[in-house]
Amino acid sequence: MNLSDRLIVLNPGAPRYPADEIRDACESVCRERELNCHFLEAPSGPGARESMRRAIADAIAGGCERVVAVGGDGTIGMVADAIARAGPRAADVTLGIIPAGTANILAGELGLQGGLADAAETALTSDRFLAIDAVEASGRLVFTQVGVGPDALMIRDTSRDKQAKLGRVAYMIAFARRALGHRPRRFTLTLDGSPVRALAWQVVAANVGTVGAPPFTWGPRIDPTDGVLDLCVYDVRSFAGTLALTWRILTGRHRRGAFTRFFRVREEVVIDSPRPQLAQGDGEILGRTPITLRVVHEAIRIVVARTVEKPDLAPVLTRGAGVAGSSLAMAGAAAEPSVAEDVETMIAAHHAPTWVLQGVLRHPVAALEALDAALFLRVNRMSLGRAPDRVLTFASRWMHYGEGWMIVLLAMMAVDLRAGLRVAVEVLPALWMTLLTVNLPLKRFFRRRRPFLAFVKARVLGPRPNDFSLPSGHAAAGFAGAFLLSLHAPAFAPLFYAIAAIVGLSRVYLGVHYPSDVVIGAAAGTILAATYRWILLAVMPIAG
Repeated sequence: MNLSDRLIVLNPGAPRYPADEIRDACESVCRERELNCHFLEAPSGPGARESMRRAIADAIAGGCERVVAVGGDGTIGMVADAIARAGPRAADVTLGIIPAGTANILAGELGLQGGLADAAETALTSDRFLAIDAVEASGRLVFTQVGVGPDALMIRDTSRDKQAKLGRVAYMIAFARRALGHRPRRFTLTLDGSPVRALAWQVVAANVGTVGAPPFTWGPRIDPTDGVLDLCVYDVRSFAGTLALTWRILTGRHRRGAFTRFFRVREEVVIDSPRPQLAQGDGEILGRTPITLRVVHEAIRIVVARTVEKPDLAPVLTRGAGVAGSSLAMAGAAAEPSVAEDVETMIAAHHAPTWVLQGVLRHPVAALEALDAALFLRVNRMSLGRAPDRVLTFASRWMHYGEGWMIVLLAMMAVDLRAGLRVAVEVLPALWMTLLTVNLPLKRFFRRRRPFLAFVKARVLGPRPNDFSLPSGHAAAGFAGAFLLSLHAPAFAPLFYAIAAIVGLSRVYLGVHYPSDVVIGAAAGTILAATYRWILLAVMPIAG
């Protein structure tokens, strides 16, 4: 072999593409680029890993500097392990990936999830790569995560036939069956020499964050390039706990709590338990506890579609956690970044840098939060002048609990006392019940921190609220009142909604709410006001 040769290791049983289509796609790219491609069928059976190591070592000794793995995480992990152990020349070899398996977790983390033609083009020809870490476990290198718990039982119970027929659904069914009946186990976790005792339903040593598919992650800021292994310990003991954990994984709102703990391991972790528990890595069974995991820094270079760079976040504007708590320093720049650039920078600041490769649509929750923060910063940096600032501060104060709508009701009473009283009796109970619902249970459910707590340099005009941020009570009061009053004075509906909109926008300008707080508050206020009005109208005749 020579430098222009490509060794393509193909798993013929990979379910995503037929083997002949994979061969045709690779040969087409190599013909166009005048490359020589050599195919090797991935070995299987008890001696597969050793056979792979010998074949890869021979190819590298012959001058090959690009090996392409075609298959799932198991095949990719086996090829990557063989490259990393190939001796002194292994550091000159890059690994290309054509994801053709069921889950393709590592490819998903690296943004290598396009069609077959695009994947072949990138894997065979791209000159850009990312050096990622690995985890040494049971005599092999693991590149995604090691799991002890229901995920290991899922891997054991999902046959190749089921994977081929059902794809990821096969894993989901097996996991659901095992997870529902699985009980927490006692573990001793020795983290860089320090023992920690834990009761855990699932233990995950994550090198990459992706759970099956982006944007769902095991924990916060898991990065395969940071030289650290993230240990995630989940203790779920009830159905409610399972729902809460699922919500956090789906939304990326990871935090320590009653059933989640996160540790960072720099060298080694030993996972032990009184009764041996099954462990899996890269979708293959590794054995049973006790199991020792060692961090291997920059174990292999993997080909990617474009350059990955960690953003320059100095000077830091924020002190909070979460995507909405970070931002590129935008003040003082010669050319202010666009909102889209701010969003990408914020995502990169709180996710593995590999996640930037996947684009906004591949992690929508993080992208929406970053967009929310970017828009907040833009509005918050505006300055309308002293007089408008006073007007907006005054308007905001008069809509705290809907007090401003009392002026409208008093005006109605002045015109027609009986009609005005009838409107007040119908409007005020629904309005106040709406505000109680928004300001108590809803805010406590979402528990979102105020933006001025996340952004050190956020400007705040007027008082700083002590409660939570989502949803906005002022926006809820404004739009609930506008909806209720418009039913009785439709000619003034545009004015009522204009007032509500000004109050909502003022909350962002004054530095106390994110834009999404206002939007969700407006929607919640309208829906709740309509609901409570309907209930009260249904009950009032009975009560009277």
